[in-house]
Amino acid sequence: CGKARRWQKAHGLLLSSWQQGIQPNVVVFNAAISACEKGNQWRIALQLVDMMKGMTVAADVITLNAVVSACEKGHRWQLALHLMATFGIRPNTITYNAAISACEKGQRWQHAVFLLGTMSLAGAQPSVISLSSAAYACVRADEWERALSLLQELRATLVDPGQVAQNVEIAALSKGRLWLQALGLVASAEAAGSPVNVASYTTAIAACRSESSWDAALALLASMQGHDVTPNMVSYSAALGVCDRAARWQQCLQLLGEMAERGMKPNVVSLSAAISSCGRAVQVDRSLALLWKAQLDGPRLNAVAYGAAIGACYRSQQWASALDLVRASREDGIELDMMGAKSVLVACAKAGHVQEAVALLRDVMEQYTSGPSLSQLLAESSLEVQEPQPPSERCPEEAVASAEQAETEQNPTEQTPSVVRARADKRDSEDEASEASSYRLDGRGHAIVDLHQMPLEVARIAVQVALEDLLVGIGPAGQKLGDLLIVTGRGKNSPGGLPTLRPAIWTYLQADLGLRVEEVRGNPGRFRVPASELRRLQGVPAPSS
Repeated sequence: CGKARRWQKAHGLLLSSWQQGIQPNVVVFNAAISACEKGNQWRIALQLVDMMKGMTVAADVITLNAVVSACEKGHRWQLALHLMATFGIRPNTITYNAAISACEKGQRWQHAVFLLGTMSLAGAQPSVISLSSAAYACVRADEWERALSLLQELRATLVDPGQVAQNVEIAALSKGRLWLQALGLVASAEAAGSPVNVASYTTAIAACRSESSWDAALALLASMQGHDVTPNMVSYSAALGVCDRAARWQQCLQLLGEMAERGMKPNVVSLSAAISSCGRAVQVDRSLALLWKAQLDGPRLNAVAYGAAIGACYRSQQWASALDLVRASREDGIELDMMGAKSVLVACAKAGHVQEAVALLRDVMEQYTSGPSLSQLLAESSLEVQEPQPPSERCPEEAVASAEQAETEQNPTEQTPSVVRARADKRDSEDEASEASSYRLDGRGHAIVDLHQMPLEVARIAVQVALEDLLVGIGPAGQKLGDLLIVTGRGKNSPGGLPTLRPAIWTYLQADLGLRVEEVRGNPGRFRVPASELRRLQGVPAPSS
């Protein structure tokens, strides 16, 4: 009936014999519990143990080992430890191996190390499996030095600790960024004629990422094939990750070609690495080609893949393509993350498309229940985009945006305020009375926007967002509205100590948006847009004198 259904057959035979009045003995029960362990049926295994107790069938260490192993495969480390402590039978090495492995799977490295330390006291001899499982539990918890110490103990007791221990040691060295030692371990095994499996090679390749050693990673990939070990998808993905980190886009494309020759279809991890690598090298067309091809042929893209492509557009200042990618990610149901939103914002702002950036990103972000708001992005004082670890997403709306841009260029003084007002009118009316986080109110009802430490491009966006939020939050006609105070600083931290942000934002408000701007007497680090201008912008009549 196949391996996957043997536990059902064993369980059925046991119940059938019991119903026929035949008392199952411990051997029958052990066989059924072992079948449940192999079929990942830990609950049935526990039921059989209870059944043994009800029939007063005495369990033995084989019973204990089988049920603890079933709990280990079912990721139930607490149950495994509980059974060891309460079963009433002295555990042996097999029991400890299963319990330690259960703790490793449950990411409980302290418990694993404790069990390893108590084995000798219980008369159980630690084995390769015991030490390797405890060491790997330490590796997963970033306790790589402790893992190496345990493996050193293993090497002191065994001449050949085996491939499992070798894999764990390479993983520990990788965690500790000791990639040269990891490569040396593989080279030593190859020189000694010891088998190195695909897991060891792949782990060593991944270790090269810490120092962007792409040439070493590719050498290991070639060495695998020279030793009749076939690289798998994980191996290629690891090598692509290293090449991406090193910005070796040609090598990434070469690896994708090798995968195609082997009949491997790249997964989202390998594809994201190639897209990112091309983006780092400002090969944006190649990045986008890979992404659009994946949309047609698969795999299904995620936020990392879109983020990599958006990062490429950002670096090459292709704001329109970045906006296209935002729309595509929306159609795929992928939320825009903080890094992707920053990239699109700054790319658009640097190209001078402030209104397009604000309008489109508001539209995008309102589609999602989670993720950053535009105000959250602007709350970070500097929106300098850093190199993404994993990147994010993108998109455009260009017919309207370009038309508005043309209107602005023809008559910025008269046209742009209507554009700003139209943007604000699109916002939800139920939010009208609330204070936006794009500005703060002082005690006199004035709105304050602090542009300190912001790049100029982002400062323009911050002002645009604050104006839109203010217009939505003005409330009923005739309600008293304070000024918009804009804090730019005096330029002490600017090159030469001369202000650069203040004159640029002043010009943006006055020339581009057509607003009247006034000095704040006694404070050269700020200026204001009078409340009368805000009322005019919204179309609210001036209060009668």
